[in-house]
Amino acid sequence: MELFIGNLSADTRQHQLQKFLGSYGKQAELSLRKLKFDTSVYYYAHVEIESEKLALKAIKKLHGKRLNGKPVLIREFEYRASSNDRRSLNWRNVIWNNIERRLTERRHRSKIFERKEPEFVGYNNLAKKG
Repeated sequence: MELFIGNLSADTRQHQLQKFLGSYGKQAELSLRKLKFDTSVYYYAHVEIESEKLALKAIKKLHGKRLNGKPVLIREFEYRASSNDRRSLNWRNVIWNNIERRLTERRHRSKIFERKEPEFVGYNNLAKKG
């Protein structure tokens, strides 16, 4: 099972992460990575643990613990296709063919339909009779 370890500080090293994982990461493959986005830099780790039970225990026990003064986020690693993901770096340039969630929300639907005043037709019937 592959794990994502996020919210790492810039001075985190591989041996510190190995020590943080303890018995869960003895046979794990670690790789520290950084993501540059505009002026920000995000540091995270990709960990591959063979045993799924150990990985789930690591998520349960270590999520929210502090490493180098910052609480660590641990979850299962998810692969994302950048061509089909709105959270990718260049999502504004990609044509999106799926339905936007906001169009199905109740408050948005009320704005779509024009509200008209009800027509009063009572006098029209009187004019025909007489």
